[in-house]
Amino acid sequence: MDDTLVMTGDADLKAYTDVVKLAKRLHGKVDAPKLLGAWKQLFLRAPWDPTHQVHVDEWRSGLWQQALQAQDIHDADMAKALQERFRASRLEHFVMDHGIKEMVGELKQQGYKVLVITNGHAEIQRGKLRRLGAADFFDAILVGGEEIAAGHAEKPAASIFLKACQLAGCTPDQAIHIGDSLMADVQGALNAKLAAAILVNRRHKVLPQGGPYPTHIVEHVTELPRILEALQATNPVEVAQEMS
Repeated sequence: MDDTLVMTGDADLKAYTDVVKLAKRLHGKVDAPKLLGAWKQLFLRAPWDPTHQVHVDEWRSGLWQQALQAQDIHDADMAKALQERFRASRLEHFVMDHGIKEMVGELKQQGYKVLVITNGHAEIQRGKLRRLGAADFFDAILVGGEEIAAGHAEKPAASIFLKACQLAGCTPDQAIHIGDSLMADVQGALNAKLAAAILVNRRHKVLPQGGPYPTHIVEHVTELPRILEALQATNPVEVAQEMS
């Protein structure tokens, strides 16, 4: 889902802009770039409580509080307000990229099963999926955080891909996967021995030596029908498709 179906990074940037406006209104002397820089470092280190004892919003409010304290601003209510604004604004700007809904509809009309596999915190990811109305047009959805809670694993573990194949009613060699992450998406699809591992490489990043290596590279997910046609031409078997 993230940065494949939706440009999550763009939504983040817009949310950060709204957070900065609120921070400056609540505390005139706040250094906005320093605040965001500190919060991003904390967020990358631990975006939610690894023990799952603290609610994700409370945890992230704590990250904002630590970022404020780095500027000698001690205001728990302000930190909570910044988290509320970040989450609400991020969801507000979380929209499906152009042409994807239409492509999914066309693929389903052609008989493909179209699924979403997304890593991340269950509550956060489910909120994003509800915002998209994803359940209305995808055949099934798997959330990595829910798999972990059930004692399984998220991408790149083969198990979540194989579960998707079961839900689609296909074998791994009848399924392809498309996503933006080399390690989570491409490696995961290779681990599960799917028919193809497609990388979305919007910014034409140079791939690192040593792999994992995708079977196909596209700039945008809407190039998928072209890849499917090529796959059917070389191996005319029924292929089910998985998106992340």
